[in-house]
Amino acid sequence: MFRLGEKNSRSLLTVLAIVAIASAGAGAGISALRAQGGPEQTATPLDATPPPVGTPAPPAPSYTPGPPAPTMTPEEEREFKEELRRRAIEEGAHRPASGPATYGKTIVIADKTLQLPQDAYIEGNTVIVECRVESKCPASPVYVLARGGSSIRIDRNGNIYGEILAPGEEHAFDFVRAVFGK
Repeated sequence: MFRLGEKNSRSLLTVLAIVAIASAGAGAGISALRAQGGPEQTATPLDATPPPVGTPAPPAPSYTPGPPAPTMTPEEEREFKEELRRRAIEEGAHRPASGPATYGKTIVIADKTLQLPQDAYIEGNTVIVECRVESKCPASPVYVLARGGSSIRIDRNGNIYGEILAPGEEHAFDFVRAVFGK
């Protein structure tokens, strides 16, 4: 038989006070949430009777997609890209990475400045490099410089990979060797 003594009554009062404070705090939290435009749902009271077994659950909220995004025909997309490119060139924001526009330009590779002669240009660059296990792999990007009928490949660390020299153009890339010392 349980007797309510002084020690037990203090413990019981402490527990009741904690429950009362927690309940008041939860009620205040729900009221504050509603005041901020939060969910309209309320907490289920502990004494609520559960639904009978076999009662189907309420349906989950459904997703209704918005209107489809506008699409462009391939021709419209091409025209749009060309217009963006034209504007970038007019505003000076377009800086070609390769091609005839790079004749005589100054480029930086491996923190070294390389001034291209007026008859040399960046023919292209390779962003992804695939290597065989037994060969030394260049660090991408790899720049392909062209001068006359000759070309040379330089990785981002300044290492030279593959040089093709046309007859009579043996010194076409001495300016590269002068900067990178290779």
